[in-house]
Amino acid sequence: MSRVGIAVVGAGYWGPNLVRNFTTAEGCSVRWVCDLDRERAAQLARRFGVERATSRLEDVLEDPEVHGVAVATPVGTHSKIATAVIDAGKDVLIEKPLTDSLESGRRLVEHARSVGAVLMVDHTFCYTSSVRYIRLNPPIRASAVWWWAFGRVVASCRGSSRAGSWWSRPRERPGGGCSRRIGAWGPCWGMAPPREDTVGRFRWWPGCSAEAG
Repeated sequence: MSRVGIAVVGAGYWGPNLVRNFTTAEGCSVRWVCDLDRERAAQLARRFGVERATSRLEDVLEDPEVHGVAVATPVGTHSKIATAVIDAGKDVLIEKPLTDSLESGRRLVEHARSVGAVLMVDHTFCYTSSVRYIRLNPPIRASAVWWWAFGRVVASCRGSSRAGSWWSRPRERPGGGCSRRIGAWGPCWGMAPPREDTVGRFRWWPGCSAEAG
């Protein structure tokens, strides 16, 4: 089976988790670690046996063996990087949130759709078996316990459980906070998640799958 070539852009807070998961995922081959700090990229690459590290996004985009790019950079850079990846004819996985505004998010979605590129947001717990079980069982969603849980999610998004936090703390970190909670529990409210294969598994790109959670 041919392997899907992956590059991870961003070697800071969350990038190491992506590199670790992709290097152990069946059918994947991590070809690049990219970060503005080349030494940090090189250290992460050595840690997981990735052969190539760079501070230039162009090196990633010019590699014909890279099929998909995972972006774990500050949210303000998501739109620009993802657009460049899509323009290079590659698919992209972006850490939550997709972009820093609704308008830029819509533009990015339309751009990916217009060229047939895969554009996916990495919601950490979206495919865990417990969330899927609740989503597929309407009686649970209609119960008093569920509405109590709903209230807890809303309250935490308003900052009662982690004051001063919206997406994460500190703010330059990708993902976390409210976006993680909505990403996990949104499917239980009827929000359609990306394509899933089986309980607890999902696909980033065709031929590349891994355990979720």
